[in-house]
Amino acid sequence: IKGLVKMILQKQEDFWANQDEKVIQEYWDHDGADRKMEWLIDQIKNYDFESIYEVGTFSGRNLYKLNQYLPDKKIGGSDINKKALNFAKNKMPHITLVYENIYDLDLYSKWDIVFTMGVMIHIPESGIEKATQNLIEKANKYLIHMEQVGDGTVLSRRNAQKFIWYPNLVDIYN
Repeated sequence: IKGLVKMILQKQEDFWANQDEKVIQEYWDHDGADRKMEWLIDQIKNYDFESIYEVGTFSGRNLYKLNQYLPDKKIGGSDINKKALNFAKNKMPHITLVYENIYDLDLYSKWDIVFTMGVMIHIPESGIEKATQNLIEKANKYLIHMEQVGDGTVLSRRNAQKFIWYPNLVDIYN
């Protein structure tokens, strides 16, 4: 079963890269993330930073919220879903949006704060070291994860097509 789960986790990139317009719109309309973004904004408001970048931005709703509260900051993000990025670009043409995955981030483009929200649970264990190293290198000052964290061994079936795991990010960064 471990091999099956590993195979399913490695297909997460395909799962997210191929979401259609209906899912993208539903993600944009869902207000559940507002509370998390308000928490993040409250945490960073006293940080010394000029730019913030979300890896795994999907429809861009988190960036939209950041722009509302932090209009004087440079805001950007990336995702593996071209349709979602086009959706976000139509909503926010002034925000930097890039098509890239977490394993191949443009490490020459640095941002003061880099953050993820609900992304690391989709990174297979075999790729977590590369992903976290890229995030560290992309961040000039701060790296923030808003993620479900576990002991690194717990797998949870969310629906028939998607599995997630709860990485132990504390151990990964130690």
